[in-house]
Amino acid sequence: MRQLARGSIQVRLAWRLILLQVAALTIFAVIVGLPWLENRTEPRLDEKVIDQILEAFDNGGEGFGFDPGPKLRRMMEDHPQFWFQARRADGVVASHGTPPAGLADILPRLIAGQGLDIRWTHDGLEMIGESRRSPAGPITILTGGGGEISPFHEFLVDAKSYYLSLVGLLGLLTAIVIPVLLRREFRPISRVEHEAARIDIDRPGTRLDISGVPGELTGLVGAMNAALSRLDEGIDKRKRFLATAAHELRTPIAILMLRIETMPAGEERTRLLLDVSRLALLANQLLDWYRVESDARAAQPVDLPAVVAEALADIAPIAIAADCFLSLSTPDAPVRILADPQALTRVVINLVQNAIAHGGQGTSISVEVDDRGTLRIGDDGPGIAAADQPHVFDPFFRATGAGTGAGLGLNLVRDIVLHYGGKVRVATAPQGGALFIVQFPLTSDQAG
Repeated sequence: MRQLARGSIQVRLAWRLILLQVAALTIFAVIVGLPWLENRTEPRLDEKVIDQILEAFDNGGEGFGFDPGPKLRRMMEDHPQFWFQARRADGVVASHGTPPAGLADILPRLIAGQGLDIRWTHDGLEMIGESRRSPAGPITILTGGGGEISPFHEFLVDAKSYYLSLVGLLGLLTAIVIPVLLRREFRPISRVEHEAARIDIDRPGTRLDISGVPGELTGLVGAMNAALSRLDEGIDKRKRFLATAAHELRTPIAILMLRIETMPAGEERTRLLLDVSRLALLANQLLDWYRVESDARAAQPVDLPAVVAEALADIAPIAIAADCFLSLSTPDAPVRILADPQALTRVVINLVQNAIAHGGQGTSISVEVDDRGTLRIGDDGPGIAAADQPHVFDPFFRATGAGTGAGLGLNLVRDIVLHYGGKVRVATAPQGGALFIVQFPLTSDQAG
């Protein structure tokens, strides 16, 4: 069962209902008690004195051993006219004080009776009597002249047990039933909470389902959906701006690349060629990032070795300019996977470009494809530190000692591979450099 959070509406509502019930019962008790109080304007003898007298007796021997407790002793001191008579079933009688003369004729008859329960008032005289059971048998007690209780106090004493029992019962029912009912009514809110927890920047267009939500909260859920729509529109505008800017940069970058290639061979030409290739790579990465984010390219069966070979042919001039060595090993038979050829090309180029940029001049880069749809690209450069390997696919992450790059290439590689159901990881190559292992799912006909 889900634990109620501090400040929960269910807890607060349950407590407020309990307090409301207490207030309502109190008002009801006062209203019911007003007629009763109007008929009882004078104080009456407190019936608790009979309990105190009974407790004071030592029921043994030929008579009563009487030892009053503190309350009864204090009452006897405060009321000199206090008296009582007590008679056991065996006829033994004990008494204290002197009864009023007006009761002398009736006391013997009353105390000899069984099952007595009276409150007698006449000409200013008041007497109460009860027959009680005790360890020594039935005892009849008559008393008067003792402590009195006001009508209001007597009403509170009589009503207390019923009042507290009713308050406790209603409070218990409220504490149990209200959370259950509210939890049932709050199920749509819990559902909206789970839907909101699943909202992510990689899942644009997600909206909260307003069906079943209480009317008091539909406005809030609607406002959240409107805010999500505005966020999606804003993010989409920025994505399209970056894609448009990258697309517009490709033409001047291509022209600049052609002009540099016409320059005489030399160190300056090589340096410019590498710098412009990085700029072209960044523009292509932005375009590919937009395509992956917008899901613009659908997967189709492609021959992995063929696409890898074409990608290496595209990047070969950059590798040659950086004095790097490329090697390719592929199976003779086609290896068909489900992907977009252009996006797959960007994966290969980004990984090879990463090896060129961080391996340095003279780096040997090996590219291998096996018949299980696995692509391995390794180098003999300085490699990637073990502490950096878990983070190399994070956006804008640059490994320790990395000189250039925006930290987007490997993040784009991971997004493309995951988009087409593949897996990618980094390890240390046998020759000591970095090794990237990419696994693509084969087409159904080839997998079988």
